[in-house]
Amino acid sequence: MKKKVLIFILVLFCVLRAGAQLSITNGAKACVAYQSFAGVDYVFFFAGFDPAACISYQGTGSSVNWYRFSDPASSISNQKDFYNFDNASGYILEVDGVRKATCWVIDFMQYQPVFKSLVAKNGADACRESVLELDADIPKLLYRNFPQLQELEIPREYSLAFKTLRWAGKEWQRKDTTLSVKAGETPLRLDEAPLCSTNFTLTASDVYTKDLGLEPLKITTEEYRSPAVATRITTLTSVRKEKHEDDRPERADVLKGSAPLDILFNAHGSDAVAYNTWSIYKNDELLTTRNASEHRYTFSEYGKYKVKLLSSNASCSAADSVAISISESALWVPNAFTPNGDGINDEFRVAYRSLKTFECRVYNRWGRRVYFSTDPQKGWDGNFGGRPAAAAPYFYVVTGEGTDGVKYFFRGDINLLR
Repeated sequence: MKKKVLIFILVLFCVLRAGAQLSITNGAKACVAYQSFAGVDYVFFFAGFDPAACISYQGTGSSVNWYRFSDPASSISNQKDFYNFDNASGYILEVDGVRKATCWVIDFMQYQPVFKSLVAKNGADACRESVLELDADIPKLLYRNFPQLQELEIPREYSLAFKTLRWAGKEWQRKDTTLSVKAGETPLRLDEAPLCSTNFTLTASDVYTKDLGLEPLKITTEEYRSPAVATRITTLTSVRKEKHEDDRPERADVLKGSAPLDILFNAHGSDAVAYNTWSIYKNDELLTTRNASEHRYTFSEYGKYKVKLLSSNASCSAADSVAISISESALWVPNAFTPNGDGINDEFRVAYRSLKTFECRVYNRWGRRVYFSTDPQKGWDGNFGGRPAAAAPYFYVVTGEGTDGVKYFFRGDINLLR
């Protein structure tokens, strides 16, 4: 019962692919019909010829005749069902004296490849190209058109599978890669060499093999160790949360902002990388170099920077870079504050950006210093000697220098309100 169901499915498939005029059956073996080849109406593929293999005419007519391409004047069958056809042969169907269809017959089992060896090597540019040398016997798949009887090749695409690395935003990940290659082409050249050690597998998986339900033949190389390299930089910026600092680094992924900007750089090289060299430039002037897989650097001066990474081995190298921008300096001083514990403006605190030095002095009306700080992230809370200072005007002197060399000097009155 199961065998009959299988035969029915194969026959139905062939009819659907061929259309309504001609259909094919092949007993218990697979067959497929195509109508997409120039110069003939049908090309029939059989997975070997079953004794019951048949090409059938589905239309009407009182006189049916079959002829060979090679002898279109001598009928070889006058039945709608045509048996005993040959591999690599063309046939003409004539109905009531009118040519209805032409077809070419292929026993696909006669065109199976014989793989002997597949060897992976470095190309002329080993850092970019890999080469596969194939030793195989792959018969050409041919047919003839009618009436010209020109021999034409049916192209066959095989698949080449291997692993390489793909950058996933934060790390390299191994990815399965499959390419279509022309059957029998050798050498096979990969313009982009794999970024990891891999085996290459060539599979004779053309569309005809798949449509006939055949198990495709395969051949695999020994492990190929590619010298090709690639590299990427990831960064981790130290975050600051003081709200009075303008343009502060609030996220670990930012690459610009108020100085000092402390950033950890990590090198992510592909498998073949042996060395990592960091170079940091300011306005195209080299500031520092370091050989390591990671590099921490604090950008303490205003300007535009470029951080370059060179990853290499004995024969190949790759580079990546990121741009860093440090803000111009700025300093603002308030004119009042209310240390009443409501969480709003409770301290006399400056706002700033990219400062290199800072001093803040606050004096009462009698000239006594009540507050001193060299940290712009801190402010006066309105206390003096451990007690709340009186609500009154106070005198301040604020000085500083920006990382861009700008000097700041402020003095004036600040009102302490309660």
